Amino acid sequence: MAHVATWKKEKVHELVDMMINNQVVGIVDVHGIPSPQLQSMRQGLRKNATLMMTRNNLVDIALDEAAKQKPGLKDLKGIVQGQVAIVATQMNPFKLYQKMESTKGKAPAKPGDIAPEDIVIKQGDTPFKPGPIVGELQKAGIPAAIEGGKIIIRKDKVLVEKGHRISDEVAKILPKLEIFPMTVGLDLKAALEDGILYKRDVLNIPADYY
Repeated sequence: MAHVATWKKEKVHELVDMMINNQVVGIVDVHGIPSPQLQSMRQGLRKNATLMMTRNNLVDIALDEAAKQKPGLKDLKGIVQGQVAIVATQMNPFKLYQKMESTKGKAPAKPGDIAPEDIVIKQGDTPFKPGPIVGELQKAGIPAAIEGGKIIIRKDKVLVEKGHRISDEVAKILPKLEIFPMTVGLDLKAALEDGILYKRDVLNIPADYY
């Protein structure tokens, strides 16, 4: 029998306890959240929920173990893909979803990110004085020029279309223009309560729906 590291056994045991002792268990997408922001979000949830990250294979093992007492937990296994965390709470799934949505905010794009919407540069003045930044703007595809001792953008332009990748040059210049096209935050993919699996499309309803 292959040796299993002690820390792995302890992590699985911790996950199983967390799942068994909470009414609601969910899978949260944490992809793209910078570590400092993620830590802050975890702190913000602490009064209402526990968020735990580990290797996906350990999450799968823990779900199998916990499912011996809560059979419905196996339904979450197919959702453990990519960079995810386990959340456990006494809140109902809809309140949990709204709590997760409240963590979301705008963030700068990284090279290779996919534009969630058209990224549009508007015609007009910029806060920049003439200098090397003109070249940076032009290299990113922005129609910039110097007029009257300041840098202007000569016309509106769709810099990156929705669904297209954001280049290195564009990712570098957007924060300087105070454009933050990405949304990051905890994204609840699904939650299980009393054996019923609620996926994102069901959870995404207005808070006052009922």
